[in-house]
Amino acid sequence: MTDKTPDIDQKSQYVIELERKLLEAQSLIYAIRHGEVDALLLNKDGKVDVYSLESIDYTYRVLIEKFAEGALSISEEGLILYCNSYFSELTETPLSKIVGSYLYSYLPSKDIFNTMLKNIKEGVYKGELVLKIGKREIPVYISLTSLQPNLQGYGIIINDLSDKKKSEETILTYQQQLEEKINQLNRHEKNLQQVNKELAFQNKEKEERAGELKIANVELAFQNVEKEDRAAELITANKELAFQMEEKEKRASELIIANKELRAFTYISSHDLQEPLRKIQVFATMILDTEFKNLSPEGKHKFERMNLTALRMQRLIEDLLAFSRVNSTERVFIYTNLSEIVTEVIAELQESLDARNVTIEATELCSTNLIPFQFRQLMFNLISNAIKFARTDVAPHIIITSKILIGKQIILPLKEQTEGVELIEHEKLSPDKNYCHIQIKDNGIGFEPRHSDRIFEVFQRLHNKEAYEGTGIGLAIVKKIIENHNGIIIATSQLMQGVTFDIYLPADN
Repeated sequence: MTDKTPDIDQKSQYVIELERKLLEAQSLIYAIRHGEVDALLLNKDGKVDVYSLESIDYTYRVLIEKFAEGALSISEEGLILYCNSYFSELTETPLSKIVGSYLYSYLPSKDIFNTMLKNIKEGVYKGELVLKIGKREIPVYISLTSLQPNLQGYGIIINDLSDKKKSEETILTYQQQLEEKINQLNRHEKNLQQVNKELAFQNKEKEERAGELKIANVELAFQNVEKEDRAAELITANKELAFQMEEKEKRASELIIANKELRAFTYISSHDLQEPLRKIQVFATMILDTEFKNLSPEGKHKFERMNLTALRMQRLIEDLLAFSRVNSTERVFIYTNLSEIVTEVIAELQESLDARNVTIEATELCSTNLIPFQFRQLMFNLISNAIKFARTDVAPHIIITSKILIGKQIILPLKEQTEGVELIEHEKLSPDKNYCHIQIKDNGIGFEPRHSDRIFEVFQRLHNKEAYEGTGIGLAIVKKIIENHNGIIIATSQLMQGVTFDIYLPADN
C-alpha cells in the first residue's frame, strides 16, 4: 500500500499540469481571436519563431484587404495567423473566429491539408479543392507558397470558382440542347427518305399496271367473241388504274407538303441552333479572357477542344442553310459563258491556290443555260474539294473542259467495273437532245469506286474530320444543284489516281 502512494501523487501532479496547459492554450486562443495579442512565439524543435502582428507593413495590409481574392498566412502546422476580409466574407465567418483556427478545419478532412504540404514543388502548390463551411461547399482554386527561409510558414491565395462552375454547367446544358436538335433533324430526314422509297415503289406498281392495261387492249382487239367479257374486265382494270392514279397523285401531294415542311424545318432549326451556339461561344470567350490562365494544362486542352467543336458546329449550320437555300430558291436560267464563272471562282480561291501551288487548266469553255449563282457555288465546291484532297507528293493539277454533245453520243461507264470499262446509256438522257458536258478532273488522293454514289449523300465522309476538315455537305449541295438543272453528275475514281466529275446539263434549260 505504501509503495503505490508515490505513483498516485505523480499522476495527480501530471493531471494538474495538463489542466494548467489546457487553460493557458484556451486563454491564448481567446486573446488571438479578440485582438489582444501583438505577437506569437512558437517553439519547434528547440527553435523559437516570432510572429509579430505589429511588424506587418500597414501599406501591405491595406493592399491585401483590397484583393478580390482570399489571402491568408499560416504556420507550418496550419494555424491561421492572418486572413483578409474577402476570405471572411467568402466563408461567412468573423475574422476574430478565423485567426487562431486551423486551415484544415475549413477542408473536408485534414488529410487534404497534409497532401498539399506533401506535394508542394519548388515552394508552390496550386490546384482546385472544396472549402467546407458547415453544410456549405465552395469550389476554389488555391495557391500555397512557402515563406521560407524568411518565415516559418506559408502564404495562401484563394480564388472563388463558384461563378466559373455555373458557367461551365450552363455551357454543358446548351451543348446538350444543341445535340438534341440535331438528332431531331436527322430523324426527320430519315422519315422523308422512307416516304420517298414508298413513292418510288408505288410508281413502279403504277407502271406495271399500265403495262397490263396495254396488253388487255391488244387482246380485246383480237378477241371479238369475248368482247363483252373482256370489256367488263377492261372497265374493272380502268377503275383500278384510276384508283391507283388517284392514290399516286395523293401521295405526290403528300410528298410535296413533306418536302416543304422539311425545308421549313431545316431553315428554322438551323437558325434556332445558332442561338445556343452563340451563347456557348460568348461564355467560351469570357472564360478565355478571365479564367484561361488559371486552368490546368488538361483543362486548357479540353477548353480548346470545346472551342474547335463549336466552330465545326457553326460551319455545319452554315452548310445546312446553304443546302436549304439550294432547295428553295427560284430557278432562273441565264445563258452564261462557263469561263466567266470559273474565272470568278479562281479569283475567290486565289490565296488557297497560291498556298498549295495549284495549277488549273480551263480553256475553250462553252456557254449554256444555267442558274449562275448556283453554278458558281458548284464550281467553288468541286475546286475546293480538289485542293483539300490533294496528294502530298505532287502539286495539285485541275483540268476543266466542256463541250456540247447530242444525247445519243453520250455513253457512261457502269458502276464498280472490276475489269475493263463497259458503257451504257443513262435513263435521264434523251438521244435527240443537246447536252453541255462539263468535266472537272484532278490528280488527288481519289477514292474507291464503290463510294461513287455515297460521296453525294448528306453528312457522308470517307475520311475522319481530324485528317480532312469539312461537314460532309459540299458534294450533296453539288448534286442538288445539278438536279435543279435537270442534269446528272457522275464521279469516277481509283485510290491515289484522282477524281473525275462528269456533268451533263440540258442545253435548252
